[in-house]
Amino acid sequence: MTNQAMYEMFAPYGNLLSVRIMVEKDTGRSRGFGFVSYDSPDSAAMAIQALNGHIVRIKHILVAIVWIIFYPATLI
Repeated sequence: MTNQAMYEMFAPYGNLLSVRIMVEKDTGRSRGFGFVSYDSPDSAAMAIQALNGHIVRIKHILVAIVWIIFYPATLI
């Protein structure tokens, strides 16, 4: 799957901010997962409802929310 194909799969559910398939540095081959970001939680919820467990090629995909926590830099 390409970034463009992933974009096209997730675009019907809302305004995408970013789409990225993670790849191996050395080979450029897909690592088997990627990330999408929407501009609203409602869009993300619709994509999860519609696509979680969906079959892409011969694999079931997992679509879920991933929480990323940013810690502020500490001044020394």
